[in-house]
Parts: sequence; structure tokens; C-alpha cells
Amino acid sequence: PLIAWRAVEGEFRRASRLAPEDPFVVRLHAGFLVADGHLSAAAAMLDDGLARWPDDPDLLELGARVHYDRGDEREAIRLLRRVEALRPMDPDPVWRLGQCWIRTAPGEGSAAERSVAYAAAVRAFARYRTLRPDDPEGWLGEAQARLARAASDGITEDETDLI
Repeated sequence: PLIAWRAVEGEFRRASRLAPEDPFVVRLHAGFLVADGHLSAAAAMLDDGLARWPDDPDLLELGARVHYDRGDEREAIRLLRRVEALRPMDPDPVWRLGQCWIRTAPGEGSAAERSVAYAAAVRAFARYRTLRPDDPEGWLGEAQARLARAASDGITEDETDLI
């Protein structure tokens, strides 16, 4: 119920006051804000946390998810690239990068820029497949990126086998 939920919110605020220098508390509190539907407040908290702990991969990854959910794929890509540099064998941020590039591509100004974004998505999903070879999500993501690129480039269904 709502009363219990608000009590939990109070506990997170208390924990944040007691341990303002703990990135774990920031991440948990921001995660609660996401669950409560307060994406803007979560993004602000995470951005502040990342200013203090710029190399915390967990804060970076949650920050990327929140920015993606808010429609700020460019910031999500920037954060996910940092996660990837810190944890190069972690497949999850690589998969999210692919998703970000797919969502970013249609808004690119020129056909060439869209093509570059779709190619980045294809590369991300291909890398994901090397990191998690038994997961069909890599194949599905790459297919989605290739199909979106084909549609963006004006290639007909009959020509998609040429991609």
C-alpha cells in the first residue's frame, strides 16, 4: 500500500543523509525513484553521484538506463561506453548500446549519419554475441538493426538479402 511505499521512501532519504558518500546508497535510492516513476529525480541523483564517482560501473549503468528511459539516448551511449571500458567482458551494457543506437538512428540528420548509427548497432550486437553466444537476443538485435537500416535506406524486402 501507499503508506508502506512512502515509509520506504523515507528510509531511503534517511540512508542518503546518513551515508552521502556511499555510491551504493545513491544507486539504491535512485533505483527506488525509478520504481516510483520519478525518472527526472533519479537522473539528477545519478548525475550528481557520477560527478563524485565517475568510474563506478553500477552507477554508470543505472544512469544509462534512466537516460535511455527518458529518451536521452546520446547520454546513455556516453555512459554505456564508459561501462564497457571498465567492464569489457560484461555483455549487458553492450546489448544496451545496440538498443540505444537503433533508437538514435532515425533522428540522425542525414542518411549517412543514420547509416553510421545503424552500423554501430550491428557492431554492438555482433560483440554481444561473442560475449554471450547462447543468447538469441544478439541475433535478434542485429536483425532488428539491419532491418531498420534497410528500411531507412529505402531498400525493399526483396533486396534485404543483399545486406
